[in-house]
Amino acid sequence: MIKKVAQGGNFLGERHTMKHARENWLPSLFPRVSYEHWLKDGGRSIGDSAHEKVKKILAENSLTLQLPEIRRRR
Repeated sequence: MIKKVAQGGNFLGERHTMKHARENWLPSLFPRVSYEHWLKDGGRSIGDSAHEKVKKILAENSLTLQLPEIRRRR
């Protein structure tokens, strides 16, 4: 597939990509389950899921803001 699409090509338009795209990807904000299963698990909105994910990321990581040094003109 890499040889076929080559540099500058578009993998998204290939049948191979569509066939294999979901094999290694699982959404983290919304589950790929039936509506009934989603309701049984609480039926959380995508906004609620996103909010919880942000809180978890902030709690588990030490994030720092890195600003470039500003050089003053003389």
